[in-house]
Parts: sequence; structure tokens; C-alpha cells
Amino acid sequence: METEKKPENRFSELKYTLSYHYYPSAREGHFDLFFHQDSWDTLLHYKAPADHHRTLIRFRQGQPHRGVYRDYSGPVSGQRGRIRVLQKGILLFPEVFPEDFAASITPDGIRILWEKPQMALQN
Repeated sequence: METEKKPENRFSELKYTLSYHYYPSAREGHFDLFFHQDSWDTLLHYKAPADHHRTLIRFRQGQPHRGVYRDYSGPVSGQRGRIRVLQKGILLFPEVFPEDFAASITPDGIRILWEKPQMALQN
């Protein structure tokens, strides 16, 4: 009798930068999570509301960003607010990039629930 093989979850270690993008005129902001892929020239980007009262936050895939955002803190051109780096580190990331995922952000780092983004409140 053959046993059914479960598909392997393939993960790679990717460097990340978590930033906070703030719009002073609107008094609101969001989190930007940038991942280094092959080079720092293009960053994989995920975005989430900056609701500090939530246990889990839903990140959704955004447009790729220029590599400058891996270290940048300061004003964003076109009067689009300010950005500040909050954390940098390494996370395990699936080889196939998901459209969204749930994560909790703590001072010690980011914890991601890859398989259950629906556990986070809707944005």
C-alpha cells in the first residue's frame, strides 16, 4: 500500500526591513514590509494597516519598491509622508510568494502565520 506524500513547504531565508510610513496631514500610517530577493535593487513589498491594537495584522502584497527603502528613514518625495525603519532581520519566506499573510509584530521581531491569513482582521 502506497502512502500519500504531502507536498513539502519550501522556505528560504530572506532579509527583511519593517518600516512605518506615516502621513502627518492625515494622522495615519501603515506598515511596509520589504524583502530582499536576489539583490537589494528591487524589494518585494507587503503592506498592512498600522493598528497597534490588533494581535494579528494582515499584510497584502504591494508593488515592488526600489532598494533604497531597505535602509531609508525620512521624507518620501511628492509630499507622501515620512518613513522610518522599525526592524531589520531574517525571516523564513515561502519560495512562492503569497498574496497575503497574517503576522504579529513585537519588539523582538515578526511572527508570520503563512497558512492562515484569514485569522487576521480584514483591512
